[in-house]
Amino acid sequence: MVRSRTYTHRFDGVSQTGFVFPFEKLRTPLSLDNLWRRYMLREIRIRDASGIYRVMYAAKFEEAIYALHCFQKKTQVTGKQDKAIAAVRYRAVLNARFAPDEAKRLQAASRKQINDTRLLKQELMQELSVWIAKHHLKQAEAAEIPMVSRPRVSDVVNKKTAKFTIDTLVEMLSRIGKPVKLAIS
Repeated sequence: MVRSRTYTHRFDGVSQTGFVFPFEKLRTPLSLDNLWRRYMLREIRIRDASGIYRVMYAAKFEEAIYALHCFQKKTQVTGKQDKAIAAVRYRAVLNARFAPDEAKRLQAASRKQINDTRLLKQELMQELSVWIAKHHLKQAEAAEIPMVSRPRVSDVVNKKTAKFTIDTLVEMLSRIGKPVKLAIS
């Protein structure tokens, strides 16, 4: 029986939920037929109280591991329909992949956008933190004015940017009498 545990992973400021599996449970091709050898697909087998599950994936590309099909097993043999779904999705991955230079450019642009968003959130959180300190407020007192919970104020003070949208921070600032004005340079 494969035991898995759920975790939340932080990647470039985005929370992603997934599962951790022992590496010895990662399988080589599902069967020896030409379809699986040709696509070099692999599977993760999961068994728990609610049943047996499979995740078919392709791990042959440098930029990512592609999960192609996830399903609950009802029989001992992997069905033709499940293999066909994975094959169609594999072909779609091949057609949708970017050239290496384009992928690197898009990844760099994405990282810049994530970093810019994080910096903007930090700046907004800093304004809120300064306001709280200036008024000598405890977190519970500070939470009443922008109408949020005390843990949310704690997250602001501790600069936990992933827990907030820019809209939420702008609204909190507006509620404390510090409207945000956008300046484009």
